[in-house]
Amino acid sequence: MTSQPYPADAGRPPGAAVATPPKEVRTAAALWFVFVALGLVRALLAFMAVAEASPVLLVVPLVAFGLMAFLVVQMRAGKSWARIALVVLGAFIVVTYLFGVMSDLAGAGLLGILAVVVLPVLQILLAVAAIVFMYRPTAAAYFSAQQH
Repeated sequence: MTSQPYPADAGRPPGAAVATPPKEVRTAAALWFVFVALGLVRALLAFMAVAEASPVLLVVPLVAFGLMAFLVVQMRAGKSWARIALVVLGAFIVVTYLFGVMSDLAGAGLLGILAVVVLPVLQILLAVAAIVFMYRPTAAAYFSAQQH
């Protein structure tokens, strides 16, 4: 299977970067940004649920999701290293969330069910969809074009 050049490459000199990412990359970025937003909501819910919570409970997720947002911006710009980092991070989060959802389900109240079941399941679906979009043929051609 040969890789088709990214359509926006037409008329560009060799080695010139493509300015506009394809729809698949933009979709993946949007999915990742929603993932980050839901993660921040989960962190806030967790912070509110713990009496006398330490600020660290909120600072660590803010830093982590800030880093993830940075990776999304870099991925959207065509950086392959950011795409790989998001795949690794996304796979780790999916596995972690799957185990967390199964273990935290017992004894959770309504707010707890939202924080430990509903939002993580949505985030799992978003991460899987974003990873799939990042590796669609048009997206792969875009990342390849950005490397030259």
